Amino acid sequence: MRDGGGVVADSEQPALTLDFSTDNLPFAGRVAAVREYLEDLMRVDVAALNPASPLQYHARLRMVEGASFGSALVTSLISSRTSLLLKDGQDDLLLGMAEMEMVVEVPGKGEITVHPGDALLISFAREMRLMVRGSGRLRGLRIPRKTIAHILPRLGSAPALHLRKGTPMLSLLYSYLALLEEEPLAGTLAQQTAARHAQELLALAIGASSDFQEQAEGDSVAAVRMMSVRAAIAEHLGNTNLGIRWIAAQQQVTPRHLQRLFAQAGTCFTDVLREA
Repeated sequence: MRDGGGVVADSEQPALTLDFSTDNLPFAGRVAAVREYLEDLMRVDVAALNPASPLQYHARLRMVEGASFGSALVTSLISSRTSLLLKDGQDDLLLGMAEMEMVVEVPGKGEITVHPGDALLISFAREMRLMVRGSGRLRGLRIPRKTIAHILPRLGSAPALHLRKGTPMLSLLYSYLALLEEEPLAGTLAQQTAARHAQELLALAIGASSDFQEQAEGDSVAAVRMMSVRAAIAEHLGNTNLGIRWIAAQQQVTPRHLQRLFAQAGTCFTDVLREA
């Protein structure tokens, strides 16, 4: 529907689309152009994996409230989320799926090799270094963490999960995102529906992944252990031997393991002792 002046009403506006290509840029300036584009848009740094080979990057991004999605035809490159960039405080989740192999280095997680057909879920609250090896299409979905955490309470504050090929709903999510990339998504209702479907499919794929299930199981064990530790501290408040080494011995774990347990819970032995 149009108003009297022939202007499309706001309710019928298509989703915002951003196109970017290095096709018409000189080889020498391509890395800098892609770096500037992605630093503004994704808050990541970019470098060429092979400086002797001209970087090619042709991308389309669609943005609606609650989700951003799109794809890029790329050659080998390195994308990093550094400690300096983490200061922006962003904690959105990014799901990346590629036709070529990706290798991701995540502090505390080591190196993750993501094969074609796999996917990587990474939090913007984490440092990471992503190496794309080879040429092909890279497809991505960005969602606010709180949206998925509402569906999956055990997701954690800064997940880094490897979703392997064959994970239920993953191929459907890939196909749905490819469809959305070409749809006009005109109007608020269409955009809200697309965002909700993408969020739900992502949550289903994450929940079905072995990495998430192992993490959730580990979190449950840690929660039970923490309850036991708190109970032991409260029970022995008058014991002059009460300390982290003594509690660790009572729990039959090492003091270092106990310190990690406190850190995961966002506390420390002194704070738990004070609260007891």
